[in-house]
Amino acid sequence: KKRNSFGRNRLYEYDENVLDQLSSPVPNLPDLIPTCCRISEYNWPEFAIERGGRFLPVLCEGVKVGKDSEAGFPSLFSCPHKFHHEIMNAKVNIFGRPSSRESIVIIFDEIQQRSATEFQ
Repeated sequence: KKRNSFGRNRLYEYDENVLDQLSSPVPNLPDLIPTCCRISEYNWPEFAIERGGRFLPVLCEGVKVGKDSEAGFPSLFSCPHKFHHEIMNAKVNIFGRPSSRESIVIIFDEIQQRSATEFQ
């Protein structure tokens, strides 16, 4: 049946020049004016034959990781505090249940305790 099949892939991109109006499907919510969104059909790229013609989970060329990563992408390489790690059965709460396997636990060596008022 058509209702159980996949539709076309769509790519939504911000475009400040698009001033279309999108009517709200919910009666009590206002329409979106302007939408500032351009929609186009998206076709997945063909996977390179030299890679076996299938998806490989590798980083794209030019991606910065670790201490070279951009701001907003947290990494332990950019952490200003000294720390060490231990592998232990820490019983980390996962969806309300303690983990059954070992976890990597990050332990900060010297970190200044802050009061709740400092964060306000």
